[in-house]
Formats: sequence, C-alpha cells, structure tokens
Amino acid sequence: MTQRFSYASVMSSFPLVSPQEVIGDRDLLVVAPHPDDESLGCGGLLAWAAASGNKPRVLFLTDGEGSHPGSHLYPPDRLGNVRRSEGKKACAALGLSEVATTFLGAPDSGLLALSDKERAALVSNIRSWVEQSNDAVICIPAASDPHSDHVAAHAMVKDAIRCVQNIEMLAYAVWTWVTDEMVGSEMPEGRRIDIEKFREKKRKAIVEHQSQHGTLINDAADPFVLPEGLLRFSDLPYEVLLNVKV
Repeated sequence: MTQRFSYASVMSSFPLVSPQEVIGDRDLLVVAPHPDDESLGCGGLLAWAAASGNKPRVLFLTDGEGSHPGSHLYPPDRLGNVRRSEGKKACAALGLSEVATTFLGAPDSGLLALSDKERAALVSNIRSWVEQSNDAVICIPAASDPHSDHVAAHAMVKDAIRCVQNIEMLAYAVWTWVTDEMVGSEMPEGRRIDIEKFREKKRKAIVEHQSQHGTLINDAADPFVLPEGLLRFSDLPYEVLLNVKV
C-alpha cells in the first residue's frame, strides 16, 4: 500500500543509540560525493571514531568544483582545489589525519553521466579503498537524497563492496532531511546516533567549508549556499544512519 510521509518526522523518531553500539571496534569509512557531505551527514560520528581509535577514513568522490558555475574568480579548477583544502581542514577539525582523506576527482554533478568504462574504473577505485580495512562500517549517501551525485554514489558503493567481506553498509542523510515528503510502499528504517559530545567539533568542521556558506565567492552566475534549514538539521545532537537494502 502506498503511503505518504515526511522523512524528517520519521527519522526523528528512530531509536537513539550510542556510536559504540553501531560501530563497535570496527573501522569507520565514509564515502562523500562532495567535500562537505562528510561533515553535514557524519561529522559527529567521524569525530567520535577519531577520538575512540576506530580508524576513520573519508573518500571524496568529486572535488565539488561545480558548485559555483559562472564564477570568473573561482573557475572549476581553482574551486576544486579550494574545496579539497576545505575537506582536509574539516576532517582535521574532526580529528582525522590528512592521510585519512582520499580524493578520486570524479566530475562534480556528473556521476550519473559517466560512461560504462569510467564508472567501472571508479567502482574499482572505491573497492580498493574499502579493502584497506579488514572489518568496517561504511557510511554512504542515502539513496533518498535528491541529488544525482548522491544517488549515483549510493549505487556505485553498493556495486563496489558486493563481494567484500566484513563490511556493514549504512546510509547517512543529507538532503533527505529537507525533502518535504516521500511517497512509497515502505517506511525507511534506521537509528539516531548520539553525537552530543562531538557536536562542537562537527560545527567547526562545517564552518571550514567556507565556499559553501556564501561568503567566499560572490561573482557566480548561479551561486550555491547551504540552506539554513539543512544546517539546522545538521546541528541536531544526533545523526541518522539508515538501513541499506543490498
């Protein structure tokens, strides 16, 4: 039976658990389509993992170079370098070392448009990165995030780890929080992860993504600014991890 519901209201009612209950002693891996997704969706969990010795690592699929089309001061190459730097600074604010961050340089807003050969190469690189851990939880973008790169990343990671052993896959919400409603046959399931003790570190990490806050670049034809509504959800004392159907 089809039913209509708000993602935010459903996710806000998930059971609240500690990071330890979800991750245990395993490594924590986070795949981010763009620099800032790691902080918005998993910043508190990454900070916990860094403090707890759970060997957190972040894989950025793109450099986010397409966020400000038409900017003469920050054309894609320059903006990509800026956003890479912001990603590294944000991860450092969460307690990760620079070697814990990897950038694959795939095209921003182009993950769904990759050729079969390009997609296969990217999936192979994702698999090689994941296989550096022997026992891990991997957090991937939610398929319900209404952004083509997030949808593509979700599918590619699932393909990449299909035959990898000792990997549990969960999905984190970014744009899903501000999706007004969803029509479907099944309600999403998941857990809220208590990150209250790491909330301040998460806030500092989000601030490091200066290019996304509307203060750094002012000459773009179509500038992107993180919406206040999304930032409010990102400042909750918990983060949501959704169950993923394999």
